[in-house]
Amino acid sequence: MPVPAAGASARRAPRGGTVGVLADRAGMWTAAAAVTALAVGLAGLVMPHAPAGQMRAWSWNVSGVGPAAVPVPDTTLTLGQDLVRGSAATAFEYTAESVPAGTAMRFTLAVIRDLDGEVWEPLAQPGPSSADTLLAPVGDATLTAGGAVVTAGVTSDDVIAGTADLTRIRIRIRELSSPRLPLPQATVLVAAEEGRDASEDGGLTPSHWAWVPGTSTVVARGDNAATGSTFTALGWNAVAGADGNPQVLPPYTAAAADPGALAAYTDTPRGIGTIAATAQEVVEAAGLADAAPTARAAALAAWFHGGDFTYDEDAPGGFDANSETTPVETVNSFLAERQGYCVHYAAAFTLMARSLGLPTRIAVGYASRAEDPTTPTAVSGRDLHAWPEVWFDGLGWVAFEPTPGGAGQRADTGADPQPTPTATATASASARAVATATTLASGEATPEPGTGRAAGSGLRLGRLTLWAVGAVAGALLLAGPALARGVRRRRRIARIRAGDRPAAAAWDELYDTATDLGAWGPAQQARRPGAGAPTAAPGGADAAGPRARTHEALAEHLAATEGLGAAAGRAIVELAQAAVAEAFGDRERDAARSTASAAGDAGDASAAADGSRPDPGRLLRTARAGLALSASRSRRLRARLLPDSLWRRR
Repeated sequence: MPVPAAGASARRAPRGGTVGVLADRAGMWTAAAAVTALAVGLAGLVMPHAPAGQMRAWSWNVSGVGPAAVPVPDTTLTLGQDLVRGSAATAFEYTAESVPAGTAMRFTLAVIRDLDGEVWEPLAQPGPSSADTLLAPVGDATLTAGGAVVTAGVTSDDVIAGTADLTRIRIRIRELSSPRLPLPQATVLVAAEEGRDASEDGGLTPSHWAWVPGTSTVVARGDNAATGSTFTALGWNAVAGADGNPQVLPPYTAAAADPGALAAYTDTPRGIGTIAATAQEVVEAAGLADAAPTARAAALAAWFHGGDFTYDEDAPGGFDANSETTPVETVNSFLAERQGYCVHYAAAFTLMARSLGLPTRIAVGYASRAEDPTTPTAVSGRDLHAWPEVWFDGLGWVAFEPTPGGAGQRADTGADPQPTPTATATASASARAVATATTLASGEATPEPGTGRAAGSGLRLGRLTLWAVGAVAGALLLAGPALARGVRRRRRIARIRAGDRPAAAAWDELYDTATDLGAWGPAQQARRPGAGAPTAAPGGADAAGPRARTHEALAEHLAATEGLGAAAGRAIVELAQAAVAEAFGDRERDAARSTASAAGDAGDASAAADGSRPDPGRLLRTARAGLALSASRSRRLRARLLPDSLWRRR
């Protein structure tokens, strides 16, 4: 592994000296505590009074609240937050008389095929065919449920008349405004509600909706579906069982897939070397490396449920335009941290399955568990979900559930396990405590008859208030270190993006990450360049720690960490070179470029082939993911909650 030239390793002392560093730390802690207290208080006061209202089902790259003209809660969906915090209002309800109670259902809004960009966007271009027609099994349509039905000789008249072997699901739109209809996972045709004219209130005209080519999803050609709209979807749900085969076999054999159309679902983006290696390890450990595609896909799904992963709704996303990381970087970090929610699991499964040659896509929609066949089942924004679907010859697209929690878990098992508590979740719990304390303090308790005083208001108010204050204080103590570390990280990321000594900022962040993960040893960490001699680093490649206090020696020490990975090792060395080149000019920078070119890696973290400077931000993300992957799970948890870099002396 290449290392920087000897001597090119000194580092300028921090600006402002020790006093400046201490002031910076104090400012971060004060700001973090103030922001946390304010956020907790506002959440407790505001959230209980938030109005219910109409939901917007999906707008891919819009985050947070909707347009100012919409004075109601908005569930515009990104793959960052809305998948875990959807509105409790009913989006739609459905009745399926032939579906037994307890059946796991998936209602798809859209699918994601292309995974090679900075943002993963759904297929959205409408095709020429309307939703009330069957798709002929040609080209992309060979990958649809409609193509399977036509291959079997079934006509549209057969479907409408009810002579085809299909499930009829009556859907009624409630508090939902969307240019996409929620449809059963394998829908072949959409029909107007029987006995209801489309011009009547609540009518829906299927010809005003168009199939998205290659999918069983539709988009509006005109207005969105209005509240109260009803329609019938005909098709089936193919949800995988433990062996990878559908729990209920599709009634029709899938059409022979068009090779060109199917190839798009096996394409993989750059930077998934570690992801692919992990996938291969999973199937080999299960003894299924050469097994049938269904068995290999089932092994991947089972692996996520094996106990090493936790369902965490506070994990950061990275799949939309508002994210600080690319989707592939987010998946790499997720596989290292092993904490996330549905989109993390669906994205990781999809990349891993594609690396094994399995055509896979991501579906986004709703997961539901059917109730009594004669009773409408309500589906809310809380049921928004993302899941992977794998194509199998003869079966078509089959939905898998790698997520060990959330809407998918509720739909498949009926259980609703609570997400793993984190610092953020603890702060949210404290918000509820503040709301309780505020209500009691305002005197809004039930008065005793004839007294005008709240029953037991004196002692009970004091105890509950003390409990609430204690809960808030405890939450601040738990969340404070993580928040302070996050503030420092965001400041450095801002410096990297702004061009204010980006390599130095990235190196500082990498150094602190190594400190948090114990890469310098459990006792006293190695000093930064210019701060004294390094100390022992038990567990590293060299038990005596880094051989010197230079960038070169520190990078060499980290790059030799067991289990780090080649791409992360190269990123660490290149980041050290970039920091040195940034501080000392063209000679070192040219050496760094030539060394990076000699490495010959056009993948995860190298400098561009045209000789341009390497991207410190990308190098940092690759290096951090590798360091996290090499650390134990307990050490990663400690790094999140009690980061050593906050109090370790530099």
